[in-house]
Amino acid sequence: MHAFLFICAFVLGAVYIFEANSAIDYRFAQENAERDMALLRDDAKQLEIKFSEVSSLNNLKELSSALNLEEIKKMSYIRVKSASPLVLGN
Repeated sequence: MHAFLFICAFVLGAVYIFEANSAIDYRFAQENAERDMALLRDDAKQLEIKFSEVSSLNNLKELSSALNLEEIKKMSYIRVKSASPLVLGN
């Protein structure tokens, strides 16, 4: 009878330790995931700010002048026959 109680206590203790360890592991994983999500949110905000700065009209004008780009005054297209391999869809 005493051996049975000892075995039951030992098994229940082992189960308790296993479950407590699993709960702690889960909590640490959850905290790490929340921290990573917060970092990703901050990175997304920074990228959004950078994108709005880079794509603003004034910056585009400055970038195009720094690259020595010129304004297009006249554009002409090349006419190709529809049987040409250059035409998309053939």
